[in-house]
Amino acid sequence: MQYYTASTPSVSVRGGGQNINLILNIFNLARNDIEPDAAIDYIDRAIAVYKSNRAASVIRVINPFFWISVAFKYR
Repeated sequence: MQYYTASTPSVSVRGGGQNINLILNIFNLARNDIEPDAAIDYIDRAIAVYKSNRAASVIRVINPFFWISVAFKYR
């Protein structure tokens, strides 16, 4: 699952950010000092990646060479 990296004030003093599962913590954005616009932008980017990969994923499903390569990878 993808994570949104946020820097909270307490963490930024120690020099880093924390990984926050955006879907599970959608109602805790204010507590983690994440702007709602940043969360919406992240979700919009995820939807765009999904839509751009849709045609390639259909081709992968019906391509027998893809499944043969998957079988050899997990051998």
